[in-house]
Amino acid sequence: MTVLVKTPSLNVPEAIAKKAGIRPGDLVEFIAGRGTITIRTATLPNESRFPLYTPTKAEARSIARGRAAYERGEYITLKQLNNELDAARHKARKKSARKAS
Repeated sequence: MTVLVKTPSLNVPEAIAKKAGIRPGDLVEFIAGRGTITIRTATLPNESRFPLYTPTKAEARSIARGRAAYERGEYITLKQLNNELDAARHKARKKSARKAS
């Protein structure tokens, strides 16, 4: 059951509500189980406490170029990327002459 918090305390000590981040206007979900009641904050789909990031014009152009390249099939898999990165990390070193003792 999900309810809208109307008072700051919700009949829970204010310190606990504050520590849990529950504020007036938040949706709170109650989950009842055997001998326990769990209270947690709930969010609506597509809703977040954090604002959406708006990319700059340059970032938006880069994103559009990347999406277009993906649609053209110009991409590599994660496995291919990891292999390329591993190969770059493990480049063979130049062999040096052994030191005579």
